[in-house]
Amino acid sequence: MTFLKAEWRDLILLNYAIPPESVEPWLPADCEIDLENGLTYASLVFFEFQNTRVLGVKWPWHVNFSEINLRLYVRRKTDTGWRRGVVFVKELVPRPLIAWTARVFYREPYEAVPIRRDVSASTEGEAMARRLDYYWGRNPEYHLRVLSRDRWGPIAEGSHEEFILEHYWGYNRISGTRTNEYEVVHPRWKISPARVEKLHLDFAQQYGKAWDFLNGMVPFSTFVAQGSEVRVEALNRLVSAPL
Repeated sequence: MTFLKAEWRDLILLNYAIPPESVEPWLPADCEIDLENGLTYASLVFFEFQNTRVLGVKWPWHVNFSEINLRLYVRRKTDTGWRRGVVFVKELVPRPLIAWTARVFYREPYEAVPIRRDVSASTEGEAMARRLDYYWGRNPEYHLRVLSRDRWGPIAEGSHEEFILEHYWGYNRISGTRTNEYEVVHPRWKISPARVEKLHLDFAQQYGKAWDFLNGMVPFSTFVAQGSEVRVEALNRLVSAPL
């Protein structure tokens, strides 16, 4: 059964190369850290929900909104092969009802905060670019500014961008033996080069002291994914045998 249908658009991804041991406290049962050439990542993701329907219903004032999340990369072995997925440290949305629904039904770490997005044209040299600004939080208010070339192209096979985007499962650690799993279905996205022009964010304050080391780090990569329609399937509750 499909729990949610929506469009995800203009996904900005800032990808930080991190020590694998940083993921271990968030690692769900039966999952392992997903690596690309010995590296793993924490991705700070900004994007737009559009035309959102929960169980087929468009809820007034909850159809179009922004989300900001910090996510990690994991995989789980099944009888049919590896399922590559993500684990969220925290997910921010501007509507309390959205955060409550995600926490109650999916046990996801959602929090409601004010979020504002501005889009404008910007001239960089002789080339036109789109300037994407996000402002979020209360005190202090954080700010991201990214320039996107909007030169959309396919994801190259075997590329770093493929590693970051081709994760179609969500996992959530409930306990040492219990994991929530759900599938996110969408076509392969197109991407565009992007550059961070400004990032004002205290990772430790927003995500906890464990993430203080991200302050001052330069992202390993930054790009924008065009997005598409998506659907989130109903939850699977997994139980593993205790060690």
